[in-house]
Amino acid sequence: MQTLDRVVRRGSHDSHVIPLPFVGLQRLGFGLARGQLGMVVAGPGVGKSAFALQIALAARVPALYISADTDSWTMTVRTLAYNTGHPQSYIVACLEPGVEAPDDIDVALHNARNVQFSFDTYTTREINDDVLAYGVVHGAYPDLIVVDNVRNFAHDGDNEVSAQQKVMSELHALAQTTGAHVLALHHATGQYHDGDRAVPMSGVENKITHLAAQVLTLHKQDPYVFAVPVKNRLGKASPGAKDMHVRLRFDGDRQTYHDQE
Repeated sequence: MQTLDRVVRRGSHDSHVIPLPFVGLQRLGFGLARGQLGMVVAGPGVGKSAFALQIALAARVPALYISADTDSWTMTVRTLAYNTGHPQSYIVACLEPGVEAPDDIDVALHNARNVQFSFDTYTTREINDDVLAYGVVHGAYPDLIVVDNVRNFAHDGDNEVSAQQKVMSELHALAQTTGAHVLALHHATGQYHDGDRAVPMSGVENKITHLAAQVLTLHKQDPYVFAVPVKNRLGKASPGAKDMHVRLRFDGDRQTYHDQE
């Protein structure tokens, strides 16, 4: 237990929040609060995994990316494309057996060391084991934990809704006990599944947002991706996904989102 004056003395608001690498979202007061659960929601193929990966790499904080949705090779190529600015095809060519990779590949790998990955985790118990192991190795928990994605960790018979609610409850507890921001990736549903229209709170699959402090939805209208804060305890939000968005351009070859003011 602690009094609130100790919380204030311990650190400023800025140190409590992991800022996103996008000016537009910063202006809306959208960041990732430590000790809280957040969500990124989109239809399949919009680019939520690339979005979360860029956050983890750009934030430069200790991060653990738990991926049950994307394999290690794909994430390696995406990470190197982002960190070097080279197209993914170039990265793949550089990693062919017998090819001497250029120096910037080694530099890019070094610059990605703030993010550790887990590709063989499929239950929330295993997520907790990964986080505990991280704490033992590093002497502290990560500041950011990305869980990609909720559907892959929901195992509770045929009751999909209760299974996903249970995952969110356990991830919320993980955020509170570790002090990390836990960022859960999740799907949009119904008419928003195609990813071409703004996703409101009601468009989140199974509506499992009640424990999340921040919820950001993504949708695509080429050549742009639009990010909409539909829930935001730290600043502005539009639950109906109306009249509020941040426009980004996504370079799929280099796995990079760019601000478009």
